[in-house]
Amino acid sequence: MSKGFILVAEEDIGVRRFARALVDIKTGYPTDECETSDELGRRLEKGDEDLALVITNNLDIVRKYAPNSKVPFLLMSGQYTEKEAKDAGAYGLIPKPFTQRQILGVVENALERRV
Repeated sequence: MSKGFILVAEEDIGVRRFARALVDIKTGYPTDECETSDELGRRLEKGDEDLALVITNNLDIVRKYAPNSKVPFLLMSGQYTEKEAKDAGAYGLIPKPFTQRQILGVVENALERRV
């Protein structure tokens, strides 16, 4: 069984590509990306056994999919608090703007939870 991959969903292409590259290089997990919340929703509906972690900036997606998922969700946003993220079902919050250390710390903690 593969260790899975990380899915990064963010409308801002610069943030999405930066987060994806950083997570891919530093964690050793392969990554993929979704440009829109609709695309992420379709992929989550389809299901994927190899999904290890979802990073999204959409609180509604977290509310809809995270509570019934074995896959940890991280909310990447400057609009919400850690409490709001966790109340919605997210494992944690990556606050925007974020540093490399912040995103990697939250991602690594979420991946450890999954193992």
